[in-house]
Amino acid sequence: MNNITIKIFVQKTVNATYWNAYSTFWSSTTNQAYLDNGTQIIYTWTIVSGQTIQSSGSPYTAQAQFQLYGVNQPTSTDLYQVTATTVGGVTSTFSGYF
Repeated sequence: MNNITIKIFVQKTVNATYWNAYSTFWSSTTNQAYLDNGTQIIYTWTIVSGQTIQSSGSPYTAQAQFQLYGVNQPTSTDLYQVTATTVGGVTSTFSGYF
């Protein structure tokens, strides 16, 4: 893949706060960022310009961590979205709730 964007949207229903984020992509192939806009935390991974990610072999993972203070948060409105473009130019988007 020569272009990939992964986003995880966590709703701040019970005042979740950003804690950390991880991925299993090779070092220096993706940039990782987050944004807290007051109603949700948006975790984003994007490919570094000029890098490619091999789609064969072990699967890659992206993990969003957030902190809750003594409460549980429903996750039914939390969304993930993955957009990937192959070297051949085919773009696919996958999304869902977890």
